[in-house]
Amino acid sequence: MRNTCIKPSRLWLAWLMGLAVAGPGQGAATEAFADDWTARKCELYQQAVRDAITLQGPEGLRMAFLTSNQEFIDAQCAVRVEICPMTPEEWTLADTLLKMTMN
Repeated sequence: MRNTCIKPSRLWLAWLMGLAVAGPGQGAATEAFADDWTARKCELYQQAVRDAITLQGPEGLRMAFLTSNQEFIDAQCAVRVEICPMTPEEWTLADTLLKMTMN
Protein backbone atom coordinates (compact mmCIF):
# COMPACT_ATOMS: atom_id res chain seq x y z
CA MET A 1 0.00 0.00 0.00
CA ARG A 2 1.38 3.40 -0.89
CA ASN A 3 1.76 6.24 1.57
CA THR A 4 -1.06 8.68 0.87
CA CYS A 5 0.45 11.63 2.70
CA ILE A 6 2.05 14.47 0.83
CA LYS A 7 5.26 15.62 2.41
CA PRO A 8 5.73 19.24 1.38
CA SER A 9 9.28 19.09 2.65
CA ARG A 10 10.10 16.59 -0.12
CA LEU A 11 8.31 18.65 -2.74
CA TRP A 12 10.00 21.71 -1.29
CA LEU A 13 13.44 20.09 -1.63
CA ALA A 14 12.73 19.23 -5.25
CA TRP A 15 11.59 22.78 -5.86
CA LEU A 16 14.69 24.20 -4.18
CA MET A 17 16.95 22.18 -6.48
CA GLY A 18 16.61 25.02 -8.95
CA LEU A 19 18.53 27.22 -6.55
CA ALA A 20 22.17 27.55 -7.62
CA VAL A 21 24.76 26.06 -5.31
CA ALA A 22 27.11 28.69 -3.89
CA GLY A 23 30.71 28.55 -4.95
CA PRO A 24 33.69 29.35 -2.74
CA GLY A 25 33.96 32.92 -1.51
CA GLN A 26 30.33 33.88 -2.06
CA GLY A 27 29.40 33.56 1.62
CA ALA A 28 27.00 36.11 3.13
CA ALA A 29 25.68 37.48 -0.16
CA THR A 30 24.71 34.00 -1.32
CA GLU A 31 23.13 33.16 2.05
CA ALA A 32 21.08 36.37 1.93
CA PHE A 33 19.98 35.53 -1.61
CA ALA A 34 19.05 31.98 -0.55
CA ASP A 35 17.06 33.29 2.43
CA ASP A 36 15.25 35.82 0.24
CA TRP A 37 14.54 33.22 -2.44
CA THR A 38 13.32 30.69 0.14
CA ALA A 39 10.95 33.29 1.60
CA ARG A 40 9.77 34.21 -1.91
CA LYS A 41 9.11 30.57 -2.78
CA CYS A 42 7.01 30.20 0.35
CA GLU A 43 5.02 33.30 -0.67
CA LEU A 44 4.52 31.78 -4.12
CA TYR A 45 3.36 28.51 -2.57
CA GLN A 46 0.92 30.36 -0.32
CA GLN A 47 -0.48 32.20 -3.35
CA ALA A 48 -0.70 28.91 -5.27
CA VAL A 49 -2.74 27.39 -2.43
CA ARG A 50 -5.10 30.36 -2.40
CA ASP A 51 -5.47 30.33 -6.18
CA ALA A 52 -6.02 26.57 -6.37
CA ILE A 53 -8.69 26.62 -3.65
CA THR A 54 -10.38 29.60 -5.30
CA LEU A 55 -10.43 27.83 -8.69
CA GLN A 56 -11.53 24.48 -7.32
CA GLY A 57 -13.74 25.66 -4.47
CA PRO A 58 -13.64 24.49 -0.86
CA GLU A 59 -16.19 21.67 -1.22
CA GLY A 60 -14.75 18.31 -0.21
CA LEU A 61 -11.71 19.79 1.55
CA ARG A 62 -11.50 18.70 5.18
CA MET A 63 -10.45 21.17 7.86
CA ALA A 64 -7.55 18.87 8.86
CA PHE A 65 -6.20 19.00 5.31
CA LEU A 66 -6.44 22.78 5.12
CA THR A 67 -5.01 23.24 8.61
CA SER A 68 -1.97 21.05 7.88
CA ASN A 69 -1.28 23.03 4.73
CA GLN A 70 -1.60 26.31 6.64
CA GLU A 71 0.77 25.02 9.36
CA PHE A 72 3.39 24.41 6.65
CA ILE A 73 2.95 27.96 5.32
CA ASP A 74 2.92 29.51 8.82
CA ALA A 75 6.26 27.82 9.52
CA GLN A 76 7.73 29.65 6.49
CA CYS A 77 7.57 26.36 4.53
CA ALA A 78 10.52 25.10 6.58
CA VAL A 79 9.08 22.27 8.68
CA ARG A 80 7.95 18.76 7.92
CA VAL A 81 4.19 18.55 7.90
CA GLU A 82 2.25 15.57 6.61
CA ILE A 83 -0.66 16.66 4.50
CA CYS A 84 -2.82 13.64 3.77
CA PRO A 85 -5.40 13.97 1.00
CA MET A 86 -8.34 11.67 1.69
CA THR A 87 -11.17 12.94 -0.49
CA PRO A 88 -11.18 13.11 -4.30
CA GLU A 89 -11.26 16.92 -4.02
CA GLU A 90 -8.17 16.90 -1.79
CA TRP A 91 -6.33 14.70 -4.28
CA THR A 92 -7.30 17.08 -7.07
CA LEU A 93 -6.04 20.05 -5.05
CA ALA A 94 -2.79 18.23 -4.21
CA ASP A 95 -2.23 17.41 -7.90
CA THR A 96 -2.96 21.03 -8.86
CA LEU A 97 -0.53 22.35 -6.24
CA LEU A 98 2.18 19.99 -7.43
CA LYS A 99 1.78 21.26 -10.99
CA MET A 100 1.65 24.89 -9.88
CA THR A 101 4.77 24.64 -7.73
CA MET A 102 6.75 22.83 -10.41
CA ASN A 103 5.98 25.50 -13.03
